[in-house]
Amino acid sequence: MLILRALAPSSAEHGSTRKLVVVMRAAVRLLLLPSVFGLAACSTAPSQPARGLELAGAPEPASAAPAARMSDMVTVSAANLSNRPRAPMAGTAWTGNAGAPPSGQSGFSNNAAAMPAGGSGFTANAAALPPAQRAFAEELAASRQLPLGAVVAALEQAQRNDTVLRLMAPPARAAGAPPPKRHWPGYRARFVEPVRIRNGLRFWEDNAAALARAEQATGVPAAVIVAILGVETVYGRNMGNFPVLDSLYTLAFHWPAHASRDRSEYFRGELAEYLAMTLGQGQPPRRLRGSYAGAIGIPQFMPGSIRNFAVSARPGQPPDLVNSPDDAIASVANYLLAHGWQRELPVFIDATLPGQPQSWVTGGLEPTLSWQDLQRAGARPRGVPATAGLISAPLVSPGSDPRVGMINLDYATGHTDHRIATANFFAITHYNRSYFYATAVADLAAALEAQRKRPR
Repeated sequence: MLILRALAPSSAEHGSTRKLVVVMRAAVRLLLLPSVFGLAACSTAPSQPARGLELAGAPEPASAAPAARMSDMVTVSAANLSNRPRAPMAGTAWTGNAGAPPSGQSGFSNNAAAMPAGGSGFTANAAALPPAQRAFAEELAASRQLPLGAVVAALEQAQRNDTVLRLMAPPARAAGAPPPKRHWPGYRARFVEPVRIRNGLRFWEDNAAALARAEQATGVPAAVIVAILGVETVYGRNMGNFPVLDSLYTLAFHWPAHASRDRSEYFRGELAEYLAMTLGQGQPPRRLRGSYAGAIGIPQFMPGSIRNFAVSARPGQPPDLVNSPDDAIASVANYLLAHGWQRELPVFIDATLPGQPQSWVTGGLEPTLSWQDLQRAGARPRGVPATAGLISAPLVSPGSDPRVGMINLDYATGHTDHRIATANFFAITHYNRSYFYATAVADLAAALEAQRKRPR
């Protein structure tokens, strides 16, 4: 850059002058760095394996570690990349992504005028791409009013990442080999542990006002919001270090043939959302980093979930899930509300179980049982535990008959824990399709709640 050359110290400069010039050069470099749609500071923490690609009804995560999951499991066809309506934001008190936001303020501007002058400065050469990528680029450019050259250039810059493939779909098992079995006590111990509890209490204290606003607006308890952020990224400490463009491109166009289920169409939809987001803001798609599955920020939202559920706590500003705890808090609460969270309903019903509780387990991700039926089979509500709060408690209205589900949590010894889960438990499973995950979130929330209530 010309300005940097002008600031280059000559060999004849005195030592103190040289130091001043070096500082000025560094300052200019910082000023010249473009922001990434409000997400300027990307994490450099080591990424962790994802857990989110499970079949509906699976009671366990597909892998073990906390950093990335599919916050939005809706499959999006590459042939249907037009603007989808956003989820209703009823009950929220924020100015965010409800309805049609002002152009350039949502983080997902589809206005071609938002692109750099001259059609982004790229020369379209879609013919150089493989056929599937060429069709994807042309459809995306047309449906989102993006310059084709910018889309093509982004795909040309994207790099296949074999580490992403290994983490997402480990090598196929030998014929006849049983699937790996994970067990509840070990899984729980990874998340309901001193580091997350200690740092969660500190995060709660530091962000008490934002958590209170989110709880009042949506009914989602602060403890649940804090627990999700703790399980996902340890409150923003581990947001992933994979280029999001590379992760999504790899999973969209190089999905491993040995994988049990082909998710490439889903990831093409997420890649489309990501490119529309970054190119629509005139930002470099290679800049942002996240999990190996392409999840972004403190709450690890996929691009589609950012578009549909992310909320800005700052009126007139796009959501910033990397740098803003307020936005992360508001967005998690809004996500759960949009997926069925009910105000003042506990996550679990504190009750004795009916006989043969395993016979009531359906393995699904929706509450399909009647609480009254379980009571007729022998379930009995217990008194409110002293530290239960809204995580595990009797129903607020004893005569109510909400839909519930019986969940199973297996041990290596052959023992199985069963719990009676409400619609709020199943709202958490939309974040990650796993009984283990949702129960770990609820148990961490209960532990945080209990610690907050202790005399200091």
